[in-house]
Amino acid sequence: MTAEADWDYNRAAFPGLRPYDGDAEVFVVGPEPDSDNESQRLDFTITYGAEGFDFTSQTGIANTESESNIFLYEGITYNAWLGLPIDFFESINVNFNEGWDEDAFSHEFRLSSKSGSDLFCVLGANYYSSTYDYMARGDDDFNPGGPGDGTYDLSFSTDSASVFGETTVPLGDRIKATGGLRFTH
Repeated sequence: MTAEADWDYNRAAFPGLRPYDGDAEVFVVGPEPDSDNESQRLDFTITYGAEGFDFTSQTGIANTESESNIFLYEGITYNAWLGLPIDFFESINVNFNEGWDEDAFSHEFRLSSKSGSDLFCVLGANYYSSTYDYMARGDDDFNPGGPGDGTYDLSFSTDSASVFGETTVPLGDRIKATGGLRFTH
């Protein structure tokens, strides 16, 4: 029997423009870009070995959350592209915030013959469920009505159940054939 848990917290800045020559320069418009990410994961596996077969039950639970405040325009790029002065974006409202949250659950049962058996087979069933929520809010006075201007609020979920089987049969001393089926709903 094994159990494993993992928690990850990080805070990373978004990268800026990196020119091919000279020193890297970045001009950020609006709030300082940043990202707060957090994820937790728990895996739990039980394996029972009997004569001739192994039974395995595996469960996984995960949660991931992220919040970001990003810039839509970078002054050096728009200076080179459109000829706009680098400080042009200081005078207009440009802001984009996004966040998402995902919860996932998975459980699988497997019954398999012992490794190294002449005739090897695996039978199993799996269930997976996930919910994902995304929200973004942008204010973009430079490109009103563009993709960075407005509110996005999306949610979706996934539920999946499957059964599967696989077998390996020896066809001679050095050749084996493997076949399998999976049905997912």
